[in-house]
Amino acid sequence: MVSEIRIYIEGIGDSEPLARQLQPPPNRKIKLPKKETQAGLAPGFRTFFQSLDRLAYNHGIKIQLIICGGRKQAYNNFHRAIQDHPDAFNVLLVDSEGLLSDINQPWKYLQDRPEYQWDSQGIDDSHCQLMVQAMEAWFIADLDTLRQFYGEKFKDNKIIRGLEQYQTVDRVSVYNLEKRLTQATKDTPRGKYSKTKHAPK
Repeated sequence: MVSEIRIYIEGIGDSEPLARQLQPPPNRKIKLPKKETQAGLAPGFRTFFQSLDRLAYNHGIKIQLIICGGRKQAYNNFHRAIQDHPDAFNVLLVDSEGLLSDINQPWKYLQDRPEYQWDSQGIDDSHCQLMVQAMEAWFIADLDTLRQFYGEKFKDNKIIRGLEQYQTVDRVSVYNLEKRLTQATKDTPRGKYSKTKHAPK
């Protein structure tokens, strides 16, 4: 029975606690993300996985969330983990950055994308999970929280009008997500939307 689940997540985070989490074997280097944010994305992901973490804990399973930096870093660290942590259930979690034709074949999707062409190396699809195209899709799905965060002069109509043609937020392109968020936030006290400054909060 698996006693540990290690989730390698695309994102940015603080390198110091991450280095303690990874504990690479001797003579093995693991690329860590730069300190691009004050708090990193780890607290948000810990909250997101809270119920799963409790369930796993009740079954004697430990969950390690490992924020790896960019997509390629996450992919490389995940494949190293297959060798370095063979007894753990290792999972790669990255943004889809596009529309999926079949959600049950994430490796095929990543392999078919010309900019990645990632090889599963024989690892089955249960070890690869895809998020929405970009984290901004989660933000626009919760306009109330955006209003509270950005305060006065937040123009939610820029998001509503610009995206009403889409059935679900996961169908909105990365370009349109960032464009609409920038338009809605540019006059607020916090300033226009910034992935590194605002996303972790």
